[in-house]
Amino acid sequence: MYLFDQSRLKVVRVDPHTQSTRVSTAALGTVQLELAWRYRPEAGIESIGLGSSMRIFLTALFILMSMSVEAGSYFPPDFKVFAFKEGDLLVSMRGEGKFAVNKILKVDRHQMRAGESILIQGKLFTATEDDYLLIVSAAYGATQFSSMEEASAAAQSGSWRVEIDHVPNRASGAAQGQTLVGNAGVKEAELEGYKRWRQEFLAGRAGVF
Repeated sequence: MYLFDQSRLKVVRVDPHTQSTRVSTAALGTVQLELAWRYRPEAGIESIGLGSSMRIFLTALFILMSMSVEAGSYFPPDFKVFAFKEGDLLVSMRGEGKFAVNKILKVDRHQMRAGESILIQGKLFTATEDDYLLIVSAAYGATQFSSMEEASAAAQSGSWRVEIDHVPNRASGAAQGQTLVGNAGVKEAELEGYKRWRQEFLAGRAGVF
């Protein structure tokens, strides 16, 4: 009895007189794949288990395959990457050289199928293929600081004032002009505006900037 090993393009012989045979092969660099097999005359060769490293590999492979299926080229690359994470405190310079503190509340990966639409900056876009984009929800502070250092200190101490409690934005727009100065866990109360927007967005009545 023989098995065809596609990962290494080779044939592995399995002795039908042996009750069990372990087949090991290396794939993806240092990942070791281990498969345990049992031979039964009435059933042929059947898999009886996977090594732990194999389970890890299959999980990673499934994630990569899912991403490759869901990712398209309808949205530009900068819609799909974001340098910051939830809870990050950012400082941006506004008009007249003054500064404000902003906070990342949520980063959602929004999957779209071909034919589905999304409202971006007041314009309706209809995806021509399956693709995704990141939607970044943030709270924006008042323009109340005279320097980056002053704004950074206020972010660290929590002494900054929220002016707009929620703005949904494209990743590229949300990252523009922002400097990371700290991180603070997002509290449930901070997500009230996000939850209201999310409900309207999923119903097709709201968009992103």
